[in-house]
Amino acid sequence: MITVLTGGTGGAKFVDGLPQMVRLEELTLMAAQGFAVSIAGVADFYHDFLDLLLVDSKDALAADGLRKTGMRVHCTPTIMRKIEDRVALAKSVLEAAMQPPSSQAALERA
Repeated sequence: MITVLTGGTGGAKFVDGLPQMVRLEELTLMAAQGFAVSIAGVADFYHDFLDLLLVDSKDALAADGLRKTGMRVHCTPTIMRKIEDRVALAKSVLEAAMQPPSSQAALERA
């Protein structure tokens, strides 16, 4: 099974480490549960079943840190202002989702 989540809760996205289009309730719930309000917090919350975390390209530095833990993270532009942006994001997500996990990550999840 492949689970792909954008970097956020309830459809929220984190760009440059800051939540974008996120409701105050979502931030409050993450923090109240003891999770960081960041892509690292989202990854931590969903780690039991997360196969691939999709994050915005601007969060590449944070994504590198998550990759060091063995998590599959795919960086791509996630802000969609035009139809071409939507198509590019869809293609990027499908391409990333179709890649097999590294053997290291597969062993850690087993």
